[in-house]
Amino acid sequence: MRPTKDNVFVTFAKADSTSKGGIILQSNDDTRIGTVHGIGPDVVDVKLLDRIVADWSKGVDIGKGVAVIKEEYIQGIVSE
Repeated sequence: MRPTKDNVFVTFAKADSTSKGGIILQSNDDTRIGTVHGIGPDVVDVKLLDRIVADWSKGVDIGKGVAVIKEEYIQGIVSE
């Protein structure tokens, strides 16, 4: 799939429910880290394989852990 305009093709997984120190984190289905696997020609700030945090309620979930979202709803790029 190749996104158009300012759309980003993302695979995502739910965030871990336990921190590295063993603290149980509150579950929130909208808190997910996604990995960019496709970008449209008008995308400026993200690149392929960036790990991102986004407002998933604005994206289109196309099933099996895959979503399409406009770049404007990406809230940040996760750095390791």
